[in-house]
Amino acid sequence: MGNLNHKVFEVTDYAGDVFDYAVGVVNHKAGEQYGKFERLACQRFLDDLERQKLAVCAFYFDVDRFNDAANFIEKLPHVKAFKGSKKIKLHITQLFILANIFGFRLKEDSSIRRFSTVYIEVGRKNGKSTFAACIALYCMVCESELAPEIITAATTKDQAKIVLNLMKKMIEKTPSLRREFGFKVQAYDILCKYMDGEAKAISADGGTNDGWNPHCAIVDELHAHKNRDVLDVIESADGARTNPLLMMITTAGKNLIGVCFDERDILIKILTGVHDDYDHYFGIIYTVDKDDDTLLEKNWRKANPLLGVSVNVKSMRKAARAAKASGAKKANFDTKRMNVWRHSADVWLDMMAYNKCAVPNLMDNLNQHTESGGLVEIGVDLSEFNDITSIVIAWIDSIDQLCWIAYHFLPEMTINDTEHKNYHHYQKWYEAGQLNMMPGGRIDLREVKKFIVGLNLGVNILEVVFDSATGASATAAELEEDENITAIMMNKNAANISPAALDFEARIGEGSFLHDGDPVLRWMASNVFVDRRIGGSILPKKETANSQNKIDGIDAGLHASARLRVIKPEAPRETIGEII
Repeated sequence: MGNLNHKVFEVTDYAGDVFDYAVGVVNHKAGEQYGKFERLACQRFLDDLERQKLAVCAFYFDVDRFNDAANFIEKLPHVKAFKGSKKIKLHITQLFILANIFGFRLKEDSSIRRFSTVYIEVGRKNGKSTFAACIALYCMVCESELAPEIITAATTKDQAKIVLNLMKKMIEKTPSLRREFGFKVQAYDILCKYMDGEAKAISADGGTNDGWNPHCAIVDELHAHKNRDVLDVIESADGARTNPLLMMITTAGKNLIGVCFDERDILIKILTGVHDDYDHYFGIIYTVDKDDDTLLEKNWRKANPLLGVSVNVKSMRKAARAAKASGAKKANFDTKRMNVWRHSADVWLDMMAYNKCAVPNLMDNLNQHTESGGLVEIGVDLSEFNDITSIVIAWIDSIDQLCWIAYHFLPEMTINDTEHKNYHHYQKWYEAGQLNMMPGGRIDLREVKKFIVGLNLGVNILEVVFDSATGASATAAELEEDENITAIMMNKNAANISPAALDFEARIGEGSFLHDGDPVLRWMASNVFVDRRIGGSILPKKETANSQNKIDGIDAGLHASARLRVIKPEAPRETIGEII
């Protein structure tokens, strides 16, 4: 751990303050404004403090290591214009971030941090570059890493130098730091005699940047990165390190299909319980909540935790007045000051409520339903090529609960495509038996038909409902002609889907929807957005037409649920037809 603070300065204990802060945020401490994702990050922290007590938990919280990092940073100087102490005074939200990064450790080796990836999204002027520079210096000299390489990265060389130059100035203004660790500040880098460390800036416009082996990498303003090139170089290079740290800092942006929004999406899914296997990934997002008026001063703190500290309130008021008078300035105010992604919509479903609808024995419910003569609808969202095909069994049980069990199929080539955005998820789900592989490069419609016929042997199928847009008419006809299974082609439009979608949404909120915890379906549920129409109807959709965040299972389930609402079990069987 660190030397400077232990040898020269008194050590302060910050852990109690961080715990009180997290409890206050989760409990909506009176008079404070906290955004949804800040609350979720604090809840995760508190949950993890409980999890560490379990024998099967791989990590624990080390108060001394957290205090060491905080004490080190608070001995560093301010190097930007700042009214107040000449030394950095960490804000409680910064202490919270440090507690997570440096406090949580692996039980098998306490020298290794639990979190190796960090994503922080916050409005401008909240001190993120200075904070990142402090963390980089600490990693350089206080983690006992041999020849630690520190990278500060951005899209341009000038942007990449911002954090590096802050590190240089802190070293230059702290003689004891230079003496203790043998720092040498040079024009393009920083050398450190202690542990033979080096810090340097790299950028997307500076070439491939290969050949690095970073112990700590700070990626600045991730929203400005057009692709994953810089991240890929860093992530592929840090494999030789036992304790790497990738820290991404950014404000909001406008590219909803870029690398930054992808990382944001990963974090949100972690915080809402969609991804439950990301113990290495920490993050927090400071932004306003849905329907908040960004021009109301009472909401500013949600996106600006350092409001009144490094964020000047008078400057915010001036910018807000200008935003009221100009649409262009309002858009910029929302994005840069209030951390709102341009043109981004909110996901449809409350994933915390969705997760609570999971029951482990749903198949028993289905068996009881079948044994009592109950009928089911089968919804199918079919893909002929290299996409996911989802099949959902839907039924209403004896106490009026809507129940879904889903099955998912994907071609072998897609599951094994290492360049696919969802490769790691697909591999994990396939290995766990939650995603079914079809040989080759496309969905075999004969296998889909065979699977549906197999279902018919175990449950009482009323209908199989296909999305008309998927080109499933031949498969539907074969089910009718060869297997005497009623098949319906349904157009996905608001008239057909909205009643079932609104019912689905309401049932999730009240807990009268049940699923079996299928992680693939859970992921799909977290990807759904909606068009809200005049008159109150809705139509679920992907965020963008080309998004790789799939919703096939939800579409299949809603198609089946739509028919559950309109057809009675005793109704006569129909011949194949299309519902417009």
